[in-house]
Amino acid sequence: LLAGHSVLCQDGKILRVGRAEELSDVQADSVVDAEDRYLAPGFIDMHIHGTHEFLIDKGVDELAAICRLLPQYGVTSFLPTVCPRRAGEDAEFIQSLSKIESKGTQILGFHHEGPFLTMTGALPKEALGDADPDRLRALMEATSPYRAVFSISPDFEGILGLLPIMTEGGCPAFITHTAATSEQTVAAIDAGAFVEMPGIGPRRVAHVAAYLGRRKRAGEQLSVVDQHGLNLLLVPQPTTKSPIAGIIVAKHLAVGPRSHMNADRKS
Repeated sequence: LLAGHSVLCQDGKILRVGRAEELSDVQADSVVDAEDRYLAPGFIDMHIHGTHEFLIDKGVDELAAICRLLPQYGVTSFLPTVCPRRAGEDAEFIQSLSKIESKGTQILGFHHEGPFLTMTGALPKEALGDADPDRLRALMEATSPYRAVFSISPDFEGILGLLPIMTEGGCPAFITHTAATSEQTVAAIDAGAFVEMPGIGPRRVAHVAAYLGRRKRAGEQLSVVDQHGLNLLLVPQPTTKSPIAGIIVAKHLAVGPRSHMNADRKS
């Protein structure tokens, strides 16, 4: 903790942190007196469908309500996550959402959880389709002026042709809803899926290993954050062939009236 410090910001970026007297000569356009409060980084929620009784898939009014609620939980920016709809309906719906101007938490873009997935889970199967670049571009255009971020399955037929389009300009493509082999996962990573977000289970081991093989340097720690709140701290053991020496598993439920955190330790 740094007591008696000030933070100098310009154009949404932190320029300098120092003791208040060190920044006393700065001519600021505005000064916020934090009094006895703490200043801490905000949470960025990359996968959220709703909070309280509000769901993003119900439309722009409920999204606006979510934007107003999230700051009280420390979420300062987020990716509203949208379930897939039938081709044509999906672009029309996301276009209606993208007209919003948030009155609370900042919207960084929209997270499309589909339609390029193999393991649908609770998602509507009829909304999934082929690896259609025209459908992809229609969704991206409908999301404008916000950025479109996609969840994809490496084992979805034709996904390698779509990934370079999805990741134009440095956008991530989240790997999820998949039973991909390590070879399929490596191919997806090489095609641009550079954010790996695995779940835990026997079918997920292959793409966790593939991620480690592509993203790891010996001796580093790697944190992989699952979209549904599971944080893994992966600690390598360079003296063996195994990429993982220990796993610390912590489940975070950071948004909502029943917010809490619990952790289990495994090794």
